[in-house]
Amino acid sequence: MTTNLAAKIAIPSLSLIALAMCSAAIADEKATTFFEITARVQSELVSVDGSAAEARNTDKWYITDGWGNGTNNSHNWSAVFLDGEHKFTNGVRLFVRHSYNFNMDGLNDGRAKYRESYVGVAGDFGMVRGGRLESPYKLNTLQWDPFVGSFLQARANGGKSGGPLGAGGYIDDAVDYTLVQNGITFRALYSNNDGQPAPAGVERDSMWAGSVNVPVGNVELALAHFDAGNRGDGKRDGTKIGARTSLNQFTFAAEYEFRGTGLENADILFLSTTYNAERRSYSLSYGEFMDNGIMNNDGEYFALGFKQTLNPRVMFHGGYRQTRRDLTGTEHLIGVGVRLIWRHRSDF
Repeated sequence: MTTNLAAKIAIPSLSLIALAMCSAAIADEKATTFFEITARVQSELVSVDGSAAEARNTDKWYITDGWGNGTNNSHNWSAVFLDGEHKFTNGVRLFVRHSYNFNMDGLNDGRAKYRESYVGVAGDFGMVRGGRLESPYKLNTLQWDPFVGSFLQARANGGKSGGPLGAGGYIDDAVDYTLVQNGITFRALYSNNDGQPAPAGVERDSMWAGSVNVPVGNVELALAHFDAGNRGDGKRDGTKIGARTSLNQFTFAAEYEFRGTGLENADILFLSTTYNAERRSYSLSYGEFMDNGIMNNDGEYFALGFKQTLNPRVMFHGGYRQTRRDLTGTEHLIGVGVRLIWRHRSDF
């Protein structure tokens, strides 16, 4: 598995390394290099109830890390990141990251145990990366959910799409480009691998994705789109529009997704407001899942919670979440959690 992954990263990255080496021609003794290890751990104590949980036999207490699609330790937060970077005197940076995903059940097996893994180069021209990446569709509004990565999150719980073609997961064999100019962030990605396992005898389709975030006064506007082809069930594409703004101590966010017939075949609305009080914040989020399929399995998402930051490396959170679907029932979760961050950096 590791060998295959390394090969996947290396193949699209040879041109990136060559570009960086060309840019290094004027490097001298003032160039900087560092290696950094970051470990994130999240542990949550959660009580689960409701008709949907009873049907799945998940109506009990859990020690978990994230929750999505009715499953504990899903779309989680815990991870280990290995980062290295060399910055040349002309401002060009050559960098690499390899990261591992783990949760309260331990280290995952197979492809799921890896998060993003890439090499890249950045400078005045923007940033180019190659490897296993998150899509622009995911990245451009990921942090708009104040509960992302926890049992309270909207993604995969009726308020946001999940998985690699949504707000969760990673895309193998990918190359992306990011440019920030005049406050506007452009992202584009291409991959010959759509990030989702294909049925037996069916090839994975290639995919492309793009996004833009634009500040207009005190408002940030977001637009994203991806196309991952058609495996026979319809177009696997999605478009997302959104806006976020701050007013005094409040932050407001709104997002709307149009998901293709080969995916959820639904429209998904997400709304959130957060009150920020120094190191503590209180958030209220609401979502609607509008099913466009023949089953008409509409749903709602609701979450109310808080976050308390003791210092940059220790944070607590807690609250209540409900996910309701017309046909499959309701899931109630109430709990508390802690997030810990450890980081070590060595400069050379």
